[in-house]
This record gives sequence, C-alpha cells and structure tokens, in this order.
Amino acid sequence: ASVCSFRACSENCLAGVFVCMRRPCETGDLVEVAGCTGYVQQLNVRTTVLMTLDGNLVRVPNAMVYKSSLCNFTANPNRRESFAIGIGYGDDIDKARGIILHVLKVAKGVEPDPVSDVILVDLGDSTVTLLARWWSNSRMVDVFTAQDKVLTGIMNEINAAGIELQMHTRKLR
Repeated sequence: ASVCSFRACSENCLAGVFVCMRRPCETGDLVEVAGCTGYVQQLNVRTTVLMTLDGNLVRVPNAMVYKSSLCNFTANPNRRESFAIGIGYGDDIDKARGIILHVLKVAKGVEPDPVSDVILVDLGDSTVTLLARWWSNSRMVDVFTAQDKVLTGIMNEINAAGIELQMHTRKLR
C-alpha cells in the first residue's frame, strides 16, 4: 500500500510541475476537468482545488489534470451563448429575426462586439427554428443572468408581436 501511495504522490507531484509549466488555467478560471466543473481555487504541487457551481470543494489530483482534457471556459474574454427559438411556418421569419436581434442588442450582459446574430437552422415538421447567438463576458459571475435577460426579452417581445413560439420536436446539433 505504501508503494502505491508513494507512486501516486510522486506522479501527482511531477504532474503538478508540468501543469504549472503549461498553465492551462489559473486561480479564478472556470474549468471542466476529469468530470468536474468549477472555479479554480488553488493550484498546488499535488492537487488542483475547484469550487463547483453548487459550492462544493473538489480536489482533483494533478495527474488527472495533466492526463485529462481540460476545458477552460474563461480563457477567452468572451463566451458564446446560443438558444434555439421555434416559430410557426405562418409567422414572419424576418420580423421574428428583427425582434430577437433587438433584444440581443439591448439585453444586459450581451456584449456588443462580436456582433450577435440570428440564423435559420432547421425546418421541422411544424416549426421553423432560429438560433440566437450572442457573446457574454466570460468573467461574469453568473452567465445565466445574461441568458435570463435574453430569453425573457425574446419571449415577451415575440409574444407581443403575435408570433407564436413553438416547441422543438428534435434536438439540434
């Protein structure tokens, strides 16, 4: 048992050196690694400590950090968000697109640059699907706040214009 723990300890220490040299993340970054998603709280020789989105601390051995793929959500100053909106075939696509673009322009948390867009992505059995895409500051404490403002605005404005929102019957890529 002591040989295994020594091997694991030395593997984690060596991986810790490599992680520090590569610097795939730093304190405060939101990352996903080894099946865990959270904000980096601490990088030390043996472990990387994450605060999960629900407030739990997780220690990920550096050997796993080094061997696993790591997604750093905050490495880019902007983070792309998107949401699919279904409308009926009888509704005016250009009008819906204009309304959604207006909401994206005025919604709190949506960055003006890069420019937001709305593209037609699917013609379903009973639904025309538009994909609203926008950029938010990746360092925002709560990215969901921007999403809430966008979706609430879209729903209110689309309904006020008499366009009926449709449910999706199939998953988009």
